[in-house]
Amino acid sequence: MIRPGVVKKLVAAGAVVAGVFALNVGVADAASDHGITGTNYASGDLYISSNARFKEGTGAVSVTFSSLPKNGQYFELLSVSYALIGSPQSWTKSETNVRRTLASSVSNGRQFYNAFRLNSGCPGGGCSPYNLIGSERY
Repeated sequence: MIRPGVVKKLVAAGAVVAGVFALNVGVADAASDHGITGTNYASGDLYISSNARFKEGTGAVSVTFSSLPKNGQYFELLSVSYALIGSPQSWTKSETNVRRTLASSVSNGRQFYNAFRLNSGCPGGGCSPYNLIGSERY
């Protein structure tokens, strides 16, 4: 038979352990996937999205594409002042479902913008489609 005082101590110890596990799930785990779509300029010029994004939790920002343009895709992150965040990445047409990290330590709540272009321009046309479809984890 367990004494009542021991039961109270076990319940209290269990609550402390549960609290430690709850604290262990911090803001770094808050990132989630967000759908992204876009159309590249045929000229190969950089398109800067006007949609502000805000990092959820501290950590990486990464992108994967389910559909890529024929000439491949270049993708980067820009700060509010249009400074580069992290390292730009490129994908070839055949690299669908390849996730790449654009920045590894972006702070919680940081505002940023996506910028992208074709890997190589196609000023005379003939490179259609110019669209990208993917998922961005931030």
